[in-house]
Amino acid sequence: MAADTGADLAGRRSEVATALFAAWSGGDLDGPRRYFADDGVLYDIIGGEYRGWPAIRAYFQRGRQRYPDLVLKPTGDFWSRPDGLAMLWYDERHPDHG
Repeated sequence: MAADTGADLAGRRSEVATALFAAWSGGDLDGPRRYFADDGVLYDIIGGEYRGWPAIRAYFQRGRQRYPDLVLKPTGDFWSRPDGLAMLWYDERHPDHG
């Protein structure tokens, strides 16, 4: 089996991040669950850090309660390094995102 290249890993992470945002934008609070380990960590530059699925789910729930029609879309701008991925996104409800 060939070793992952940085580009391969970055591509897979971008795919997962895009799918995660689609799940987060759906109506099922447990939709994003499949993208997190039980002890996963979500770090949102605005919302802070959440450790473990129960804390991450509660964060999703608060967001959905506050913005029930929220639709998050990645812009396609991703930055990857060995310990994670950063990305730009916009709220599809606001067409002036660009």
